[in-house]
Amino acid sequence: MLSNEKLMQAVSQVYLDNPDKAIDNKTLYAEVAKIAGLPKEVLQETEAIGKKGEKRNPFARKVRWFQQTLKHAGIIEKVETGAQHNNTNQRLL
Repeated sequence: MLSNEKLMQAVSQVYLDNPDKAIDNKTLYAEVAKIAGLPKEVLQETEAIGKKGEKRNPFARKVRWFQQTLKHAGIIEKVETGAQHNNTNQRLL
């Protein structure tokens, strides 16, 4: 798996490359994997996470964490479709 810094850069890059486009999570995960040079299989992998040990995708979980970090910083915002988009049109990192 990539370092947190590189993964955050990849998440940010997706929004920078699509400043006026709403991006749903499925698209975000695929684009981040492509930018990071990760195989498509990373989108399907699951492992037991948390106290209950529920099967989750660790890659999607990390990408979502960084997406939420950008949202809380006011850099991206949720739009009507439930997707996110870059609301600043500025350099993210």
